[in-house]
Parts: sequence; C-alpha cells; structure tokens
Amino acid sequence: MTDSSCKIQMAPGSTEAALTVGQPFELSCDGDWTKFDFRQAEFKLDEADLYKIKILSGTVGSNEAHLKVASYVVGDHSLKALSLVSGNEARNLNGVHFQVTSVLDPKEPPAEPFGPRGPFGLSFPWWYHAIWITFVLVILSLIFKRWKNWREKRKLIAALEAQGAAVEPFAQFNQSLRRLQRQFSFLGEKQEALIKIKIEFAEELEKAYRTYIGRTFLIPTFTWKDSHVLRELKSTDKKVFQEQGAAVDRLLQEFQKAKEQKEQLKNQDLLQLLEFARKNVDEIFLLRRKDDNSEAQGWKR
Repeated sequence: MTDSSCKIQMAPGSTEAALTVGQPFELSCDGDWTKFDFRQAEFKLDEADLYKIKILSGTVGSNEAHLKVASYVVGDHSLKALSLVSGNEARNLNGVHFQVTSVLDPKEPPAEPFGPRGPFGLSFPWWYHAIWITFVLVILSLIFKRWKNWREKRKLIAALEAQGAAVEPFAQFNQSLRRLQRQFSFLGEKQEALIKIKIEFAEELEKAYRTYIGRTFLIPTFTWKDSHVLRELKSTDKKVFQEQGAAVDRLLQEFQKAKEQKEQLKNQDLLQLLEFARKNVDEIFLLRRKDDNSEAQGWKR
C-alpha cells in the first residue's frame, strides 16, 4: 500500500475562514495518482471516525492529487489510520488533521427544528377549506329547515287550539262537502256553470281537503309544498301513506291542474273531484279508526 502526505486547503472560491459541518474542503496529496480511479474511491476509516471525512470527488495534478472532501462531525480531527481505496488500489494518507465548527452561532439559542407554530400555522389547499365550509353550511341549512318546520307546526297547533277544535276533522270535512253540494247544486245540470263559479268551487273543495289533512296529521298543508306535505305524511303515519299516499298525491295534483287549466274545467270534472276527495278522506278515516281500535284492544289485553 503506497503512502501519501496530504495538506489541508480550503475549496477554491470559499470565503470561510474555518471549516464548518458539510462545507467542502480540499486535500492535496503528493505522489503518482495517474492510475487511481476516483469514480469508485472511498475512505477506509475506523468505526469511531465514520462521518468525520467523506470524499466527494478527486482530480489528478502534477505529481499530486486534489481530493474534494467534507466532514459532518464537529470537533478537532486527527485521522492517523486513514486510507483511500478504489478497487484493488489503496493509499495511506498521512498528515490529515483539521478542525470543524458548528454552523450555529454559539451566542444564539438553538432554534426549534421547524420553528414554533400555532394551531393554525399549517397551510392547507383551498379545496380543503371549501369542503369544510360547504359541510358547515349544509348542517346549518338542515338545522334551520328543521327549526322552520317545527315553528310552522307549532303555529298550526296554536291556531287549532285558538279555534277550540270543537268539530273533529272528519266531521268538519263532511260539513264542508254538504255545504258545497247545496251551494253549487247546479253543477249537476247539463248547463255548464260560469268559469268564475267553477274556480270558486275548486278552491273551496281544496280548502276543505287541505284542512282535513292538516288537522288530522298536524301538517301545514297551506304553507308547505305538496312534496313536503307527502314526506311529512310518510313520516307521521306510514300505514296511511302506504295505502292512501298515492291518492293524496293525485288529489293535490288535480287541485293544481284545476288552477292551471281553469278554462277547460267541466261541471262533471268538479263533481268527480269531489267524489274522489270524499272517498280518500273516508278511507283515511277508516284506516286510522281501525288502528285506534287495535291499539285499544292491545291495551285491554
């Protein structure tokens, strides 16, 4: 193994007066290095000296080699057993002694690894905030919708209590139908009634029907959309909805159709609408009475 003496030099272009951790510097080592392959070169060190010196590159000059190296350990290093190996070639390097200082200012306290951050110091993409904002808005809108529904139902109940509710919903509906039949008895004649009278009849019939549904199931049928009314009916009485929900839906559509196509209304159309409403209310009343009787018998048992 060939010996070579080395001298420490700062890397060309360096302005530092002392070596710091990771800063490249140069070893100028004498001898014939023309056949040495620096592409696979590495230092052979004792385990205690690992990371004290690492070769970065090497070039051959006139009767010497210029080794670009760096150290990653702070301290005063005197490497006595240092050799450079590449393939089958090896060189003992003598006179390698250098001192490495820390890059930190000893007068300043050590900084935190990533700096102090408050709970909101991290940066998130815009869509992250957009998702959370949307989520919060959806929750708030659902809460507001539930509160609005509850408020409207409370207003309906308060109005019914103010009226005293002396007549049951079923009896009230039948009273309204008898009044309509007396007031508009001429609808059974062949002579078509005036459009104004037909519209009045349709409005009075719709009012009677919506009042029955509203009082029976405590649904604000005059302020809620028909789709909302049907959803509330489904949640309030599933059995009634299963057996009569389609009929309720059709009746509400027929009332809307009568408003939109009032010019085409016939006397017979209105009478059929009245019978359809009467049949639907009768079926709902019988279903609810049957359930009430079944529940009463269950309590007796």
